[in-house]
Amino acid sequence: MKKTLLTIFAALMCLALLAGCGGSSAPAASGGSGGSSNFVKPANPIDLDFDAIDWSKQPEVRIIWAIAQGANSAGGQNITIAMGDIGEKTKGKVKFELSGDAVLVDEAGMLEALESGLCQIVKQTPSVNVGLIPELECLVYPGFFSGTLERYEEFNRAIQAPIAAIYKSHGFKQFSPNPTGTSAFLIKKMQVLKPEDLKGMLLRASGASLAKVIEQYGASSTVLGLGDVPTALDRGTIDGMFSSSSMMVDMHFTEVANYMTVLTFREMLGDYSMSQKWYDSLTPEMQAVMDYYGEVYLRTVIERVDVNEMENLQKAISEGTSVVFLTAEESKPFADALVPLFEDYGKRTSDNGRALLKVIYEFNGWTWTF
Repeated sequence: MKKTLLTIFAALMCLALLAGCGGSSAPAASGGSGGSSNFVKPANPIDLDFDAIDWSKQPEVRIIWAIAQGANSAGGQNITIAMGDIGEKTKGKVKFELSGDAVLVDEAGMLEALESGLCQIVKQTPSVNVGLIPELECLVYPGFFSGTLERYEEFNRAIQAPIAAIYKSHGFKQFSPNPTGTSAFLIKKMQVLKPEDLKGMLLRASGASLAKVIEQYGASSTVLGLGDVPTALDRGTIDGMFSSSSMMVDMHFTEVANYMTVLTFREMLGDYSMSQKWYDSLTPEMQAVMDYYGEVYLRTVIERVDVNEMENLQKAISEGTSVVFLTAEESKPFADALVPLFEDYGKRTSDNGRALLKVIYEFNGWTWTF
């Protein structure tokens, strides 16, 4: 019996020694939190040295980037430009695919598509997804930013930390902000020059929060998907919509509504997002690749957003759309009418939401009262 016990003890000691030396038969995790890589991400994502990575040891990663617009839209072109060399830089390890025209998922199902793994990067639209991420509501209200393009880039960078905290609490990760062009009213029968012109109209809203904005102007709202807008405008069941001036040209809405009023403040700010779980499953090297291309995308859009918009607006003008550009003074009444919405948001949101709101107040020069 004594000899048997000694044999069992020796066997157990050998097993413990093997486990301590990595002798377990379980495979090493390939994700960012469980991998054995000594790779260190650069402090600035754009400084990633692709040549220093041993790509033969990296897994293949497939990225499906989903948008509700076509590949030839301004957004589709920007995405294609930003991601154009990802296959070459990663030695073919990253396979990139753009899924446009809501082929896989429409704008209302984007975040759910991330959770299910149907797509890896999608456009996050605050007006649609406030129900899932209520802290984003302040980015729906026009007037959250007004200023030069250079200042707008500063704003986009300033909100990245608050957005990251908000997203993390909901299981998502920002790939990149998506700087937008200006807000505009597109109306079927008349030109809007002041908030009072909207009274009695029925306008399309992309979600409940934008509906609040429309109603603050004295109009009524109805929530419609983008695909239903042309028919509704053509039949006159809605009088118009309030959205991105460039998007409305991209989607050919100006072919059925002829009066566009462009304001000076930026249209609702969306971004492109990933599942935090999916990002964490990547190796540190592949995470750094995602961070790098997020920065590349931001720089691409900042460089092109106003160029894209003016190209689209000139196209609309050439096709017979009446486009009026309001001055900062003429736009101010539209912004002032919405301040109560920001105040209400600040009173009921979370600490993360107020951190985001504080950036908005600082850039607008508003007095912080919370």
